[in-house]
Amino acid sequence: MKRLIATCVVSAVLASCASLKWSKPDGDYSNFEQDKAQCEYDVDLHTQNGPFNPFATRSLLAECMRARGYVQQ
Repeated sequence: MKRLIATCVVSAVLASCASLKWSKPDGDYSNFEQDKAQCEYDVDLHTQNGPFNPFATRSLLAECMRARGYVQQ
């Protein structure tokens, strides 16, 4: 049973680490890196007191990037 739970947790973490591709009209790579870093920082602040949830973290990051005008590809 413990092995099954560990496998599920590892699978969830790996799935959450899959990279997302983002694009923004008239955006450049430098601005993208700044926006992504700021979103990651904001998500870390928002989730630091709760239990680790890779799906919530990824969802919050995507929400932040969309709010900055990026479109997920």
